[in-house]
Amino acid sequence: MSIPGTQRAVVVEKVGGPEVLEYRTDYAVSQAAEGQVLVKNEISGINYIDTYFRTGLYPSPKPEVLGREAAGTVVALGPKTEEFDLKVGDRVIWLANAGY
Repeated sequence: MSIPGTQRAVVVEKVGGPEVLEYRTDYAVSQAAEGQVLVKNEISGINYIDTYFRTGLYPSPKPEVLGREAAGTVVALGPKTEEFDLKVGDRVIWLANAGY
């Protein structure tokens, strides 16, 4: 499975209202690091909890990509991921803070 160099993302550079939301089509795709799985998201929710992080009610490092839950396909496995019993091509759902 080929991995693109960029992705679409809703990015928040600083806390604030809806005006700080930035839709980008050129956000860099990360590499799967140790203990990480890279997933090509087919659907990702930006939900009410994301407003808490966007407004600063819940602190989080900025910049950040909103959307803490998604479903998609595994495209890469980093080192030391054997415990997950996953392989490239597996369909998964995930929920994580800063999981983008």
